Amino acid sequence: LGLTERQLTAAKKLLNRRTTVSTQGLKLAELVEKLLENIDAKVTIGGDAQAKLAEAEKFGDELAGLTVGTSLAAVLRPAGLVLSAEKVAAESVKLSIVDSRAGKEAWPIGWPTTRPPREYVPEIMKFIPVEVEDTPLTEVVSAIQGRLKVPFVFDQNSIARERVELEKTKITLPKSNTYYQKVLERALLQAKLKMEFRVDEADQPLLWITTIKQ
Repeated sequence: LGLTERQLTAAKKLLNRRTTVSTQGLKLAELVEKLLENIDAKVTIGGDAQAKLAEAEKFGDELAGLTVGTSLAAVLRPAGLVLSAEKVAAESVKLSIVDSRAGKEAWPIGWPTTRPPREYVPEIMKFIPVEVEDTPLTEVVSAIQGRLKVPFVFDQNSIARERVELEKTKITLPKSNTYYQKVLERALLQAKLKMEFRVDEADQPLLWITTIKQ
C-alpha cells in the first residue's frame, strides 16, 4: 500500500470497527454511507465515485460482524471503486473512495492469515458424511457457511469475467466421509472456483471465494 508500518497501523485502527448493519440487499450508496458512519475520520468520495455509487446495484453478500475496512473494500470492488489510504504525515493517513481506474492502490479485502485455518474456524476440519447429487452450488455453499458461521465473500468481478453462473452450476459429490474444508474445495472446483482464508483488520476470519483463473 506504500504506507510505513506506523501509517498502516494507524489506518487499520481507523478501519477496525465492526460492521453492525446487515449488508445484504442494500443499495450500495446507502450501504457505504452507513459504513462510513463507523469511521472516526473523514473519507472523501471523488465525483466519479459518487456517480458509480448512485448507479450501483444492491450488494449481495452478508458482511455483518467484519470490520468496516474489509467490508468497504468488498462492497466497493464490484462497482469499480476502491478504498485508498494515502500517507499524510508520519503516523496519519488520508482515506478516500475513488474509481479503480485512478491508479491508486486499493485497500485489500482481508489480509493473509498468520495461523492455520483450523485455529480460526475449528469446525472447518470436522468430519461429516457427504453425498451431493446435481445440487446448485449456491445451496451447497450456503449450507456449509451456515455450519461454519464465517463470512463468505465472493469475488464478483472475477466470477462475472469468467462467466461463472453460481445458481446454475450443479454440484455432484460421491458418498464419502470427509471434512468441511475438503467438501467446500471440491464443490468450488467443479465451478472453477477456489477459496482462500483471510482475516480482517481485527484478525477475524473470512473466506474469499474467487476463480481459479486470475
